[in-house]
Amino acid sequence: MSRLGAALTATVAVLCVAARAAAPAAPPEVTLIGDSIATPILWYQRPREILGDGLDLRVEVAVCRALAGQSCPDNGVRPPTLVRLVPTLGPDLGPTVVLVLGENDPEATFPEDVEAAIQTLLGAGVKRILWSNLRAVRDQFGRMDSVLDAAAVRHPEVTILDWNTYSGNHPEWFQSDGIHLTGAGGERLAAFLHEGVIQALFAPAPIVVAPARLPIAYVGKPYTVKLTASGGEAPYHWRVTSGPLPAGIHLVAGGLLHGRPRRATRLRVALQVIDARGVTATRRLELAIDRG
Repeated sequence: MSRLGAALTATVAVLCVAARAAAPAAPPEVTLIGDSIATPILWYQRPREILGDGLDLRVEVAVCRALAGQSCPDNGVRPPTLVRLVPTLGPDLGPTVVLVLGENDPEATFPEDVEAAIQTLLGAGVKRILWSNLRAVRDQFGRMDSVLDAAAVRHPEVTILDWNTYSGNHPEWFQSDGIHLTGAGGERLAAFLHEGVIQALFAPAPIVVAPARLPIAYVGKPYTVKLTASGGEAPYHWRVTSGPLPAGIHLVAGGLLHGRPRRATRLRVALQVIDARGVTATRRLELAIDRG
């Protein structure tokens, strides 16, 4: 081979290597598994575009889908539960899965249904589960959200996306039942889920919040709990994002929850911590106050 030919061959090789290096990375594979709450993302182009922006998105949404057990019938057809669906997806199941599910599962079996869903996904090779919690317009949904919070504590692969708090002051996003979405609400859900996916894929390591459960308080008795966070960058600052805290109980920015409760009650509060980089984590906790 002549010197010119050798030089041209070397140049072509260098250009090929550079082209491969400059090729854009494949978008992350994400699978949405949902029930009727997520149908706007299935039925309408704009919500699907919002959620799928920058992602390789697969949508598996069906009215009446349950986690396990048996789905409710929709026009005489029961869609496969998550536990039955996931094994059929094979390599099409992305390593990141977004769940908009839970309303169709009985409260009595919800803890075991949640665990069965998580184990099925992890067993199929899923690395990250992002679970949009239930909008607590019914009492049982609030209690079921507590089950989801507990599951996230047990499984580091699970992150709860707090749709209940995010959508709480926006009745205009919902139909008359306060659960199913209007067209505008579908776009807001898609944007909310997309933000959760992007944070999970590209944000710094998550902040871990403790304790997972608050001890019981008693009317008129001193109450002190030190909230802690790890995994982020100190200092941490705390605040209440929904509640409010019961009368007599206060939260100091440094994470001290203290006071003397004035009356018996049982309520759920959302406590948020922000670290020095601006990364946040929210923990929904139940605070029970007994008469003693």
